[in-house]
Amino acid sequence: MKQNTPYISSLALLKLIAVFGILGCHTSLIRVFDACGRMVEILFLASGFLMAYNHYMEAKVTTAWQVVKKKLPHLYPIHLICFLLQWLFVATWAMKPISYLFSVGILNLTLQQAWFVRTEFSFNNVSWFLSALVFCYAMTPSIKNIIKSAEKKKYGLLKALIAIAAIRYYCDYLADHASRYVSLDIHCNPFVQMLNYALGYITAVGFMQKNAFNKMLKEGISAWQLSILQILVISIYILCCQRFAEVYRFYFVIIGLPVFYILAFDRGIIEKIGSLKVIRWLSGMTLEIFMFHSFILYKLPTNHAEPMSYIIFLGVTMAVSIAYHETYRFITKTYTK
Repeated sequence: MKQNTPYISSLALLKLIAVFGILGCHTSLIRVFDACGRMVEILFLASGFLMAYNHYMEAKVTTAWQVVKKKLPHLYPIHLICFLLQWLFVATWAMKPISYLFSVGILNLTLQQAWFVRTEFSFNNVSWFLSALVFCYAMTPSIKNIIKSAEKKKYGLLKALIAIAAIRYYCDYLADHASRYVSLDIHCNPFVQMLNYALGYITAVGFMQKNAFNKMLKEGISAWQLSILQILVISIYILCCQRFAEVYRFYFVIIGLPVFYILAFDRGIIEKIGSLKVIRWLSGMTLEIFMFHSFILYKLPTNHAEPMSYIIFLGVTMAVSIAYHETYRFITKTYTK
């Protein structure tokens, strides 16, 4: 039976901010701390959280392939289009020998490029995200089974969170202390991002549990009180990002979990902003904006000395994203009835 869950406007807004934050980083408009790293972490935490929120309670047992197969029709067409645009119209890739296409190109087409440090940014340099995300989807049934088993034990959910967090910390430790022996990119590696995804997933399971604390946040305080609490948690997260930018990225993942947990109680000022029609409309196009912006930035580079270049870049990115989004919707509605 399909799980029926309300739309969480606050998290949709957070994902939208993360995508535009990445655009800001790639155009050098945003230069504070490691903002791009934080935005990527937010997207993987959000993916894990929303996967659990939407599907954890479903009784149906799914396999890794079933989860991936359900997601690919949405992800793969835009990935293929962006790959072709880079290959055909960007000199860096168009001039590569045929052997490169049959090696690195195949890795891209099969969404395996993020596993290798030397290929993760090849062709559409943001498509590594899909490479890692597909692995996260494939691991979802295993993550679900682990958490289901953990829930049966006392403090099992907390123990599962600590265990996954410990592995995630060890990845940062390896990258820092064993770089001579281990090529591990904390930013792109699918296994690392799967751990972030799993932490978001566990957080959603904790959010959905019926306990006194969750009930208090849901019903026991006013929307304005919850808004103040949400703003406080977000402010602490941002302050930590600014003050402790040089620490392991693991710590930012951990302090990001309360942000997702508290925003999921979808009431207050942040929910009101996220519920605006324009925000909900834009939130439906985050994938398109994210995937197309890299190619457009190659063709329409921005320049601090020319403010209009940013407006042109953003305008073209939005126009292309909207055109693709509406075309995809029309095709799927017409041919998948």
